[in-house]
Amino acid sequence: MLMIARILQGAGTGVALPLMFNIILEQSPRSRLGLLMGVGNMVCARLDRGRCR
Repeated sequence: MLMIARILQGAGTGVALPLMFNIILEQSPRSRLGLLMGVGNMVCARLDRGRCR
């Protein structure tokens, strides 16, 4: 059961992270792009414990 839950978690993360970065890249102004990408990476590092590569 735990293995199935981890597989689902990985699949969800694999879909959600590219979508998050795509939204940041498409919706944010160029002047704040670096800041928002940094915030997105901090979210990944903190919540996903480094699986955001």
